[in-house]
Amino acid sequence: MIKLVKCLESTNLELRLAAGECIALLYENYIENDLDFHLFNIHELREKFNQLATDSQKSKSKKELRTQRSNFRQILHTIEGESYGPETIKFGCEKLEIDSWKMKRYYDTFCSVLGSGMNIHLSQNQLLRDIFELGTVLLDPVLNTKNTKLNTVSF
Repeated sequence: MIKLVKCLESTNLELRLAAGECIALLYENYIENDLDFHLFNIHELREKFNQLATDSQKSKSKKELRTQRSNFRQILHTIEGESYGPETIKFGCEKLEIDSWKMKRYYDTFCSVLGSGMNIHLSQNQLLRDIFELGTVLLDPVLNTKNTKLNTVSF
């Protein structure tokens, strides 16, 4: 845990974000399983996340600062006892609610692997639907009406 906290001081934004998300994921896991989070001084950790959530260094680009502040505000909310702020992903006529760091990590990982095909997989891939607890694959009403119209035409 100490090494993760040291990564928060890195000059590389991606490393800082990954370390912060990892700490939030660990913290969320400890809370879900009613374990004590004594791996690091929680007050010091809150202070560090608050500093990163309100950072305004001139040496960093606006985009980098915006990304850092946004992510570390979410992480800080988790450490302060709030749940992960829900994100809604819309695909077709369905929605995926991401309401935990674990689900966010899953979603981000699948997005990096599947790229632009993520929405198609969410709607048609039963394994992904099981992972995200979306239920069975829904039949597309447009395709169903086309099939029935095609079936009624006889030669």
